Parts: sequence; C-alpha cells; structure tokens
Amino acid sequence: MDPDQLPIALVGHTPCFRREAGSYGKDVRGLNRVHQFDKVEIVRIEHPDRSR
Repeated sequence: MDPDQLPIALVGHTPCFRREAGSYGKDVRGLNRVHQFDKVEIVRIEHPDRSR
C-alpha cells in the first residue's frame, strides 16, 4: 500500500438478521422468527506515524 494514498476511509452498511431469543422450540417448528437491524461499519486506514 502506497503511503501517499493514506488515509483511506471506508464505510459499509448492511441489513442484518438475528434469531429472536426463545423463538425455537417444538411449538414453532419450521417457523424462524428473526429480528432485523442495520449495521454500519466505519474503517479508517492510516499511517502509524500520522494516527491520533
């Protein structure tokens, strides 16, 4: 990686799904209940000498 191109800032946004607590058992067999939420990841690639 060329140090002259630094810093590089990146952002990622994705919808995520997590199974709800207690949503699995013999009463709800075959039915998957999930909780949907949005996730944002922020990354900054910086030279160690110029980082804060």
